[in-house]
Amino acid sequence: MLNLDEFSTENLIKIQKVLKIILDELELQGLNSISCNKIPLKRFGKEGFCYEEIKTILNKINFEEGRILEIWNEEIESILESIAKVAKAPSADLVDKVQKQLVLKSFIDELEVKLKKINREKEPKKYEAIIHLITSFLTAFEMSEAQLKNTLLLKLDWEKSGLEKLKSIKNSIDEKLSKKDKKTTEIGLKNAGIRPFFDKEKGLLKINDLPVKTQKFSNQYYLLEMIFRNDENINKDWQFSELAELTECFEEFNDKKLYNIANAIKHKITEETGIKDFFITTNQSIKINPKYLKES
Repeated sequence: MLNLDEFSTENLIKIQKVLKIILDELELQGLNSISCNKIPLKRFGKEGFCYEEIKTILNKINFEEGRILEIWNEEIESILESIAKVAKAPSADLVDKVQKQLVLKSFIDELEVKLKKINREKEPKKYEAIIHLITSFLTAFEMSEAQLKNTLLLKLDWEKSGLEKLKSIKNSIDEKLSKKDKKTTEIGLKNAGIRPFFDKEKGLLKINDLPVKTQKFSNQYYLLEMIFRNDENINKDWQFSELAELTECFEEFNDKKLYNIANAIKHKITEETGIKDFFITTNQSIKINPKYLKES
């Protein structure tokens, strides 16, 4: 069972986003109980996820929940490589459809011969493994290498209620984050007026006594360190060009690069504290919202 208490708020939000995309797609597609569902990776890309991050999250869920899902990408990739090898082509995409069909048919024919020799009742696991391989070969026939690079191939185990378990995990995360947001808001209101500060030894920003952790010596860390270096800096409306001049590690950075760093900090603050307006940014500048600098 996935223990949500083991995850930081940031990671819970990541899991929540990935599950939302998957569940939204499955709602539209319907659960493919025979083969696998094909989910466009660009849906995840819009939320900042690459394939490896998605796989890490799903593998963690799978391990804790008792193998309720399978990611077929590597398996299909291996089949496509085998097709190219048999066809003596540099890529499966360069094998014409008829030849590809003939190669796959030869593979499937071999598997069907093996299948006939297996007693399903006595050897159910071996039987299911071959059925799975046949299904994988049929899926590979429909895929090109280009499509595979842009698609998450996800198979949920309907016998283990894979879909219902994903929904349950998503609902539990929604509830946990909702409670955390409420608690964070209460703490923030209680401590409103406490001057924000940045502890450079710990890489810890505190706003209304709410902590925001940054990785020491990262770009975000150095940006916060410069802004919070003294009272004059804290109250200043910083031009990104000036930050680049004064901060050695930023000297090669343009305004867009520094804006992206500032935006990442804003996003982290929102995730960790619920505060969305601590920093005011433009394409060329950043400053602390004056309302957070007023002491009660």
